[in-house]
Amino acid sequence: MENARASVRDAPGGRQFDVVIPQGDADRVFLYEIYDDAAAFDAHKKTPHFAAFDRDSASLVASKVVTLGKLEYAGTDG
Repeated sequence: MENARASVRDAPGGRQFDVVIPQGDADRVFLYEIYDDAAAFDAHKKTPHFAAFDRDSASLVASKVVTLGKLEYAGTDG
């Protein structure tokens, strides 16, 4: 959770970071992150808070899959 908070608070271009536990699958975690662009995401991966998260969670991670996408609609229209 600290990595999520720091990613929005401290990473330039970090817009959103949600931590999701899929219903019925408590052994999985889905991280939904939005950054301004690919450069902002790359910069996030070089931050101290990311390094700490990566180190501290390594023993809990069986595999990682990163899916990149383009945000088409954020659901913020009135």
